[in-house]
Amino acid sequence: MKKLLLTTLFISSMFANESFEKNKEYTCLNTHNIKQGQQFNVEEKEAVKKPFIFSIKENQLITKENIVFDFKMSRGSMSSYSNSEYMLLLTPDMGLGLVPRKAKGSIQFYFTCKSK
Repeated sequence: MKKLLLTTLFISSMFANESFEKNKEYTCLNTHNIKQGQQFNVEEKEAVKKPFIFSIKENQLITKENIVFDFKMSRGSMSSYSNSEYMLLLTPDMGLGLVPRKAKGSIQFYFTCKSK
């Protein structure tokens, strides 16, 4: 599952024209989830109710709820962050992938982000 997430996000990054920058706030809406290999689309009206809002400061990604993700690595124009509960991947096309560590890849969340 993790390989599927990385492959999907890597391919989408090849067509990117915008990327994440430090010291900007981003609002991300959940577009779809993958659970045990099956994709479930999320309706926009539902995604708007629970946006994922964050900013990047130095080597940390900090959410609106003050949850901190530490920078782990970069590969090309993709960046990886994590904390004890989640792994997060940012792609240059303003995509975000979120994987709970305890789920071990059985569920993945995908978001599309915009800067404010």
